[in-house]
Amino acid sequence: MRILRLCLSSFLLWTLTLATGGCQLLGGTPAPVTTPTAVHHALPTATATRSLPTRASFQTFAHGELLPDMRVPLRHSASGEGGWYVIIGSAEGWTGFLSRMGQPAEIWEPIDWKQEIIVGALLGVRRGRGYEITITDFEIRGVSATARVSLVAPSSQEQAGDWLTYPFHLIRVPRDEWPLGPVSLRFVAAADGGGHQAGDELAAVNVDISGLDIIWVPGEPAVYPTPTPP
Repeated sequence: MRILRLCLSSFLLWTLTLATGGCQLLGGTPAPVTTPTAVHHALPTATATRSLPTRASFQTFAHGELLPDMRVPLRHSASGEGGWYVIIGSAEGWTGFLSRMGQPAEIWEPIDWKQEIIVGALLGVRRGRGYEITITDFEIRGVSATARVSLVAPSSQEQAGDWLTYPFHLIRVPRDEWPLGPVSLRFVAAADGGGHQAGDELAAVNVDISGLDIIWVPGEPAVYPTPTPP
C-alpha cells in the first residue's frame, strides 16, 4: 500500500512538472530582445575647396612696339601713318598682316587658326616715348562684342626727341566663343586718355568669322609723318 502511494505521488509530481513545462512552452519562452545600437553618422564638414579662376575670354598674343619702318601702308598720306584695328581669322589673313607690317613670319609664335581669332589694336607711328595702346577687356554677348582699349599718351615734354614707335596689342580670342554669323564689334575707350573719354567709341565693324581672312578698321589718326624706311 505504501509503495502504491509513493508511486502515485511520483506520478502526480511528474505530471505537474510536465504540465508546468507545457504551459511555459505554450506561452513561449521570451526571446532575448536585441536593442538596435544607434549608429552615429558624422555630419559633413565644410571643407575648403579651391575655386578655379575664371578664365579670361582672351589672352595676349603680342604687346609692345614695332620698328618705325614696319607699318601699315594702307593709310599712308602726307599727314603720316595712322592706326588700325584688325580682326584676323586665317593663315592667309595672318600672312597678309605680316606682309603689310614688314614682319618676318619666323619671329612670331604659331597660331592655331581652328581654335583662335586674333584681334589687334595698332596705334600708328608716334614720336617720343610713353605712347601705348592696350586691349584691356574683350567681351562677347550674343551677336555683340566689345573691345575696351586703353590709350596712353605722354606729356608734351616727353614727346620731344627723335624716338619713333608703333605701339600695338594683339590678343587671342577662342573661336568657339564667337557666334555663328555676323557679330557687331565695337572698340571703345576703356578710360580717359589719349584724347578720348571713357566709353567713347573708337571704331565699329560687323564681323563674320566664317570664312574670315582679315578685316582692317581705321583707328587713331596720324600725328607724325611716316618716316622713310632705312
